[in-house]
Amino acid sequence: MFGGISKEDFWKSNDDGKSWILVKEKSGYPVRYGTASAILDDRLFLFGGFSSGGEDEYNIGSKSDTWMSENMGLSWIEQCHECGWYERYDHKALV
Repeated sequence: MFGGISKEDFWKSNDDGKSWILVKEKSGYPVRYGTASAILDDRLFLFGGFSSGGEDEYNIGSKSDTWMSENMGLSWIEQCHECGWYERYDHKALV
């Protein structure tokens, strides 16, 4: 579980959601909500979402970026800033 309005934290569960462990307080990608995510080949991907700016007041609005984690949320790498699809939030991703 990650993100949410004004949240940067990343949590995991090893028991189907009965209990949760905080993995990281700050995710490494800009604060946002309404993202889509998917797992492919043991990599976690995050797509778009909406940023209220957080500490960066110029980073407000819908996003069309993609972020990837190869270690299930410990660190993130921006794959593309404007990926060629229109900015969006509250969307879904399928693999």
